[in-house]
Amino acid sequence: MAVKEEVRLALVMNGGVSLAVWMGGVTHELDLLRRASADEPDESLSPSEREVAEIWRQITDATGANARVVIDIVSGTSAGGLNGLLLATAIGRGSELGSLREVWEAAASLPELLKSPSRQSLLDGTYFEKRIRAQLEEMPEAESPEQPISLFMTATSLGGRARNFKDGFGSRFDVRDHRRVYRFQYDKHAEVFRKLDDGTMGFELDSRCDFCTVNNDALVQAARASAGFPVAFPPVDEQPMVHFRELPAPAADAPASCVIDGGVLNNAPFGPVLEAITERQLDERVRRVVVYVTPSVGLETVNTAGQSACGDVSFVTSALNALQYPREADFRSGTQELSTRLGTSVRGTQLSLFDRMSKEKDLRDYVRDAAETMLGEYRLSRASAVLWETRQRLAEVGTVTELVAVPEADPDELGRILGENPNWSPQWPSQDINSPDMSQWRWGLITAERLFETLGGYLQQYLDSKDLHADPDGQRALLDGATDISRQQRRALAVAKAVRHRIRDQYRPGLELSNLELGGLLGRVFDDLDVPATIGGLVAKACSRFAEVTRQAGLGHWKGLGDVVHDCLAVEVVTRMYAPPSKAAGPLTPAFEFLRLGPDSMSPVFNVDRFADLGDRKLYGIRFQHFGAFINREWRRSDFIWGRLDAAHHLLFLLVPSREERLAWEEKLHLAILEAETRDHAATTSAKDQLEHNLEELRTTRDTELLDRILDTEQGTAGLRAIICSATALLGNTDRDEAAAASAAAGPQWRKVLAVTRPLVATDPKAVQKADKRWLRWVTWYVRLRACRTLDRKDPRAIPRVVKRALAVSVVACVLILIGIGIAIGLAVG
Repeated sequence: MAVKEEVRLALVMNGGVSLAVWMGGVTHELDLLRRASADEPDESLSPSEREVAEIWRQITDATGANARVVIDIVSGTSAGGLNGLLLATAIGRGSELGSLREVWEAAASLPELLKSPSRQSLLDGTYFEKRIRAQLEEMPEAESPEQPISLFMTATSLGGRARNFKDGFGSRFDVRDHRRVYRFQYDKHAEVFRKLDDGTMGFELDSRCDFCTVNNDALVQAARASAGFPVAFPPVDEQPMVHFRELPAPAADAPASCVIDGGVLNNAPFGPVLEAITERQLDERVRRVVVYVTPSVGLETVNTAGQSACGDVSFVTSALNALQYPREADFRSGTQELSTRLGTSVRGTQLSLFDRMSKEKDLRDYVRDAAETMLGEYRLSRASAVLWETRQRLAEVGTVTELVAVPEADPDELGRILGENPNWSPQWPSQDINSPDMSQWRWGLITAERLFETLGGYLQQYLDSKDLHADPDGQRALLDGATDISRQQRRALAVAKAVRHRIRDQYRPGLELSNLELGGLLGRVFDDLDVPATIGGLVAKACSRFAEVTRQAGLGHWKGLGDVVHDCLAVEVVTRMYAPPSKAAGPLTPAFEFLRLGPDSMSPVFNVDRFADLGDRKLYGIRFQHFGAFINREWRRSDFIWGRLDAAHHLLFLLVPSREERLAWEEKLHLAILEAETRDHAATTSAKDQLEHNLEELRTTRDTELLDRILDTEQGTAGLRAIICSATALLGNTDRDEAAAASAAAGPQWRKVLAVTRPLVATDPKAVQKADKRWLRWVTWYVRLRACRTLDRKDPRAIPRVVKRALAVSVVACVLILIGIGIAIGLAVG
C-alpha cells in the first residue's frame, strides 16, 4: 500500500473586527475537513454536518490524493487570533471544536456587548471574555492527543522598553517596540537538552500542554488581548500571558504591560509560522501549505482620490485614506516577507546540487575538490557569520545594535580567532571535510541543521517520485529514514536553544566584547554543554540512516556514513563560502506552498451576472467600518455561511487539480453546506434563499439605508440608544489624569477635546467636579436637557434636530438675558 500523503496546513489568520464571524465560518470548515480526512466516526459530528463531511471524504479518495489534512500551526491576530485560539485549543486537547456559529451569534451581539461597558471602552469586554471562557470550558481534554499544535497570538503593548541602536557615526538612539507575540504549544514528543541527574548533558522528554484547562486564564486573556480593538474594547493585563511570551525574548526580561489589539502593529504574523515549520517532525509524506486567511479580497479597487486633482481632494477623503494605508503597509510587508523568503532561498540550489552529485561522478569529484580547495575561504566567512549571529542574539538582552553594513572580514583578526582552533569551526587542512571526527563535530550548529534539511528534503523529494509509487516498500523505507532524520534535527534544534540560553546567561548586559572574546565565550559554552560530541552523534546517526534507506529504496549512491557526510559538507562549502553573514548563519527556508483564502469568489449556486463581481461586498461584516456584523443576528448568520462557502472554494484547489472536476465538487459541497445550515438554524426560509436575498440587499443598498432599516425596528432603536450612552459615558467620565495620559500618547489636541466634552456629557458627579470648563455645562443646560429627554423617550435619530432647536433657543435666551442685564444696569446707573 502506498504511503498516504499528509497535507499540513499552517494558518496565518488576519484580523477584521466583526469579520471574525466570516472567519468563524472559515475555521468551522477547516476543522470539518481535517476531521473528515482523518476518518473520524460520524458519531463525533453533528447530524447536519455528516453529509458535508462525507463529501470531503469522497474528494480526498476520488481524486487520488489519498490525503489526510492536518492543521499543526496557527498564527493569528485580532479576529483571526480568536478563531485560531479556539481551533488550536480543540486540536491541542483532542476535543471537538464546538459550534462556532453559536459562539459568534452570541459573542458578537451588539446589544449584549453594550449592556455593561466600562469607563475604558464602548463595549463590554467582560461579556466577551465570559463567552470565550465558556467555550473553552466545554472542550474536555483527551488522555494523550497525538496531533501537535503550535499557536501564535499577537498583541500590542501600551508600554514596553526601548531597544538601543547606534548609527554609523557612533550616536546612540532608542527605538520602542510595542509588539507582543505569545506561543502556546502542545507536543507530546518535544524534547529539551539539559543537564541530567548524572551530571551529563542529554535529552529529556519535555511535553508541553499549554492548552490544558489549567491555562484557561492565559488563553482567555490572550484572546481578549489579541482582539482588544482600541476604544471598542478595554486594554487587558499581560501578566497571565508573560510565561508564554516569545516577543520580546524571555531573556530580555521585559515587564508585563497593558496590551490591546495585535492588529495595530502586526496583522499578518508570518515569521513565527515559518520558524515553527522547521521544528515539525516529518513522520509522513508531507505536503506543506501556508494558508493566509484574510477577509480582504486582495484585489485592487478603484482609488477615487488618485483620480482627482490635489485641490479637489476633501479632508474626509484624505483622512479615510490615511486610516487605510497602515493596513496596506501591513498586508504588503507580510506578502513581501514571503516573497523574499522564497526568492532568496538557496534550498533548491543546495538540494539540486546534492542530488546531481549523487548521479554524476565527475560533478561529485569536482565539487569535492573545489570544497577542499576553498575551505580556507569558507572558514573566514563562517567565522564572520558566527560572530555576527551571536551579536544579534546578545542584542536581545541589552546590547547596542549597530546600524552599519557588515564589514568585510578582517583576515588577520579572524585568523587569530581561528588560530585558537575553536570548537565551532572546521580546521585546516581539509580532513574535516573528507573524514571529519564525528565525536568532535567542528562545523557548528547551523551547518548541522542545514545538513539535516538537505537529507530530509532529498528523501521527501523521492517519496513523490513516480518511480517509487509502484514500490510501497521503497516508499516506506524512505519515510522511515526521513522520520529518523527529522528526529535528529529536532534534537539539534533543542541543543541550539540551550546554547542560546547559556550565552545569554553568561553575558553581562552592557559589556563590550571584542570578536576574540566573543569567540571565546561561544567556545566555552560549546564545551560546557558538550555540543561537539552531541551534534556529531546526531549527524552520524542521520547520515548512517540516510545511506541505509537509500540503498533499500534502490537509490544507493552512497557507500556509507563517510560518503554522505563528505557530500553534504562539500555542498555546504561551495554554496556558503561567500554568502553574507545573515545567509551563512541562517537555516534553509522550509519548503511550502502558499494559498490565500479570502472572500473574493462567488458560489456556483449563485452564479448570475448581478452577483458575479461582489467579492467581499457580499459580507455584512465589511459595512460600517467593519463593525457591520455586530449589529444584526441574521447578518452574522449570513457572514458565517459565506465563510464556510469561501473556505470550501479555496481548499478544493489543494485537493482537486482539474478545474472541471473542482467546479463540480464545489457546487455539490456548497449545496450540502447550505442544507446543513438550514437544518441547524431551524428556519422557515432556506439558507440558500436567505443568502440570495442578502446578496440582493447588499448589492443595491448603501450603509445609510441599511442603518435606517435597522433603526426602524425597536431593537435597532435600543441599540443606538445604548451606543450613545456608552460613548457619552466614555467621553464624559475621563478624569484629568487619563486626559494627560491621552495627551502624552496622542498629542495635546486630544486633551483639549476632552476638556470640552467632559463637562458637556459627564454623568458621574465626581467627573463633573473635576471638569476644567464647568461653565460650559451651565450654558448648555437646556440643550442637554432636551437631548436627554429625546434619547430616553423618542427616536435617538431625532437628537441632532432637537439639539439644533434647543441651541437656537439657548442662544436667544442668552441674548435676552444679556439685554435684560444691560437694561437693569442702565436703570440702576441712571
